[in-house]
Amino acid sequence: MVIIKIEELTFRTKGNETALIDGIDTSSDNCLCGKILLQDGEQLHASWDVAGSSSAETADYDLSTESTSSINFRDLKEAAIHLSPPKQRQ
Repeated sequence: MVIIKIEELTFRTKGNETALIDGIDTSSDNCLCGKILLQDGEQLHASWDVAGSSSAETADYDLSTESTSSINFRDLKEAAIHLSPPKQRQ
């Protein structure tokens, strides 16, 4: 597993938690890597696909529509797709 570190980007989840993305995993469908900062102060390691869907069991950790519509997310998505091997791009 190779994770390319990027400048940390801040987004919101559907559950209104803060999501920090700081890496792109070129070997995974859930290629956006980072963490979720829960309101109680706990931090969870997390990953998302290029649509903003979390690998977690709850949809509350999916990125919000506002987040996935942002310019930062669109640029991040484009970079992740560009860096991924051809089989991951489909």
